[in-house]
Amino acid sequence: MDELLERLRQGATRWMAGIVGVPEAGKSTLAAALTEGVCQRLGAGAAAWVAMDGFHGTNAQLDARGVRARKGAPFTYDAEACVATLRALRCQQPAGAAVGVPVYSRELHEPMAGALQIAGTCRLVVVEGQYLLLEDPPWNAIPPLLDEAWYLDADREAALARVLARHLRGGNDRPHAQRRIDANDRLNAQRIEPTRRPADRIVALSW
Repeated sequence: MDELLERLRQGATRWMAGIVGVPEAGKSTLAAALTEGVCQRLGAGAAAWVAMDGFHGTNAQLDARGVRARKGAPFTYDAEACVATLRALRCQQPAGAAVGVPVYSRELHEPMAGALQIAGTCRLVVVEGQYLLLEDPPWNAIPPLLDEAWYLDADREAALARVLARHLRGGNDRPHAQRRIDANDRLNAQRIEPTRRPADRIVALSW
């Protein structure tokens, strides 16, 4: 944290950090801790946290395409909108207008457009998501927009056990939850793991 704070104090421009990892690796935990820590030290609004989940397709869109069962796979996100928003944040000027960012509602299970407004005076933008380092277009436009990308090095099976617990808390019975993991979450994790290689830093969280 001290290294990051010093970089933010000395830098003349915004710093954008990406956090990547398999489902339930701890991306949101780390993003929230970084954002809160920077705001406590540098003042309210000094940091903001952008979650890639806000760029999920709506359930209606996914149903129309017949892919709702794969929600969370790369092709169920609006990757173009994600790239455009990160590019706007990268180019945002301190005196410029706020940039609206969608936020995913865990209660509604839907993205909420423009729910987060990021001011130009924000010094740090933390971007967390599963596919920030994919080499496939349009995802491959994201890494050049980040100053640094961190990969959370989580054990896949331990992370998927946490996904199972999340599904159970959401009201799924165990057989259905396990089918969801085998048919979707595990496939997504396998797609994410190779993106460990191009990350600038490997981070391990203690659970």
